[in-house]
Amino acid sequence: MSQYDKDDVLDAAKRIEENRLGIVLSGHIKNGKLVLDQETLDAIAAKFPNADRAFVALNAPFDPCSQSL
Repeated sequence: MSQYDKDDVLDAAKRIEENRLGIVLSGHIKNGKLVLDQETLDAIAAKFPNADRAFVALNAPFDPCSQSL
């Protein structure tokens, strides 16, 4: 059993959403390349309408196990 309950996790997610400054990138890796989800592409277009798309992954290589609760 996890030391966190559902309400704690939902509260943490809400606080992150309220306080974050950037865009949450979501997608998947296909043939060694990042493929962003449409929701992410829409968020980038809304926040940066005239920008080309480029980013640097500061937490690469991504370790999903260390990110889970």
